[in-house]
Amino acid sequence: MSDAARLRQLIDAVPTLSNSDFVESRDGVDESIRFIQSAQAQDWLEKHPYWPKWSAIWWQLQLLRELGFESLVPRSVVEAFAKSVKSTFRDAFFESEAPADIVGDYGQSLPCPCQLGNLCLVLRAYGVDVDQTLPWARNWFVRYQMSDGGMSCDEAAYQASPQASSMVGVISCFEAMLGWEPSQLNDDQAQFIERAANHLVQRRLVKASTAPANASEIADEADWKQAAFPRFYFYDVLRGLTALVEYAKRYNRPIPVEAVLPAVESLVQRFPDGRIQIERQSYEGCRTLMMEADWERADAIFHPLLNRVSQIGRISPSLTREWARVRGDLQTLFSLTHV
Repeated sequence: MSDAARLRQLIDAVPTLSNSDFVESRDGVDESIRFIQSAQAQDWLEKHPYWPKWSAIWWQLQLLRELGFESLVPRSVVEAFAKSVKSTFRDAFFESEAPADIVGDYGQSLPCPCQLGNLCLVLRAYGVDVDQTLPWARNWFVRYQMSDGGMSCDEAAYQASPQASSMVGVISCFEAMLGWEPSQLNDDQAQFIERAANHLVQRRLVKASTAPANASEIADEADWKQAAFPRFYFYDVLRGLTALVEYAKRYNRPIPVEAVLPAVESLVQRFPDGRIQIERQSYEGCRTLMMEADWERADAIFHPLLNRVSQIGRISPSLTREWARVRGDLQTLFSLTHV
């Protein structure tokens, strides 16, 4: 059996689900929306838009976006968040490039790739004009793309030979750039998308970096096949597959069968009925920074909505809906490209 026939067989084997399988419960949503309007949330926002994980407005907005409840968030919260972002982040990544006029810990003003990529996704989801808020973002992505089309949140990875890209570093930047219409992009920005897509293709969506400087990523391969929700800035194979399919649709590009087959095989084998069950908490073990007299490490702060929707073993309507949409898109793309 050819790879193309195998891929068709896998996709066709998953049953069609009903709309009720795609609907998220609102349990805990109203509580989160009340919290992001609270004095505590506003106090954190005044100190920094990103911290603390996982309860600051940034993370609450991200989680509500992944659940599909963006429309319930008050506009005043979105505008305050966008204003804080615009005044906080600067057009640089490497410490050596930090603008001289930054006051305090300049590292808190320089975004890393996964941070900036997800920030663009959040802003856009809530109707904020990214080009108005972060007019330098598109060129920032181009500037910090590695020679292999990937990116990394580790500055040292850029000095390594060969450069050591990471899936976490590239995926949200790729997604963010796909959010702009092709007609809005200049040649360098369009090339960024092509090179990032090729990077995912070369990795077959499931392969770790081969660069010695990122050898630790090999241990992540097994994790990537385990469904996680919410993802925040983390990677799994469904997220990579969704992004690559979106690229193929928007840019009318064929998807190599060998690039997507491992991800589809994994998803069908793990979830034969099409319902995606949460298998890991991507954020497990992460800590946060808290601003008191100075920035200090602390345990991450959780909240009821996050605890509920990330429970191991829970069927995720959001991921189930995403997987169903991707299967449909793949079937359409096959008919267009005669894979």
